[in-house]
Amino acid sequence: MSDGEKYSYSKLACFEQCPYKYKLIYLDNHYVNNDTIATSFGTLIHHIEEEIGKSIKDKQPIDYPKLLNEFDTEIKEIETKYAKDFYSLDKSNRTYKDKATYYKYFGIYRLEKRCKDNPELEIINLEKEFYLEFDGYLFHGFIDRIFKYKDTYIIEDIKTYPKPILPNDLKIPLQHVIYSLALKSIGVDNITCTYDLPLCNITQTVDKDYFDKGVRKLVNIFDDIKYSDFKPTPTPLCHWCEFCPTMENQPDEAKGLCPYYCKWTKETRDRSVNYKWLGVKRHQQILEDFRKTLDLKN
Repeated sequence: MSDGEKYSYSKLACFEQCPYKYKLIYLDNHYVNNDTIATSFGTLIHHIEEEIGKSIKDKQPIDYPKLLNEFDTEIKEIETKYAKDFYSLDKSNRTYKDKATYYKYFGIYRLEKRCKDNPELEIINLEKEFYLEFDGYLFHGFIDRIFKYKDTYIIEDIKTYPKPILPNDLKIPLQHVIYSLALKSIGVDNITCTYDLPLCNITQTVDKDYFDKGVRKLVNIFDDIKYSDFKPTPTPLCHWCEFCPTMENQPDEAKGLCPYYCKWTKETRDRSVNYKWLGVKRHQQILEDFRKTLDLKN
């Protein structure tokens, strides 16, 4: 083991999205609480799905009245905390109110129906914790669901996406590569990987040749991290980043740390960048200049 540092899919995904954000969080230790309506809603759905899965796995009746009451209570809290976002349309032309209603009346029953329609489909684990050593790096994480169907193990991740996953994103999903490595490390083979999208009423299967390509991609990412200068990659996604000033209710502890953000917002659609990256040697001066514009101490 190189340094005992733990990695996860989300940590690698952060580097892929923006190396500079990776540096701020994982090297400079700017861990900022970034609760959003998406994370709160997703956490709630995952919890309900786990409880339903436990009942099915243990061959116990599913207490839907209790789960629905819990769901309604949490949704009211989400609505109160994120009042503006709760009624804003997303790219599927639905609000969180719409998605909560759909899940309450339809999505919550999908897993039970799926298992009844496929009696040979067996839930063998939920929120499976794993540790994995890969190429000198230690991974830690949790797998949402593991099914067994005849002689095949199915690794499944739940996503509260508003639209289906694009075909290109099903080719080499690093999340499933890491999960598959974890199962293979304990002697499990013949693995298929899927995503369950309860808000889209579909289950999507990862491409069959994902694994070997994914392992090579993992090696390349760690090489990139090792030799990176952590150049920022600003995109409209900056608007939802805790280090971006355009983020609504940006946490105080995240302010003044990233001058390289994309100025895009839902209202302006401005894709220009606040400061251009001019290399490591110029970074400190740019950061100081940026903080002066915000009236922050260096």
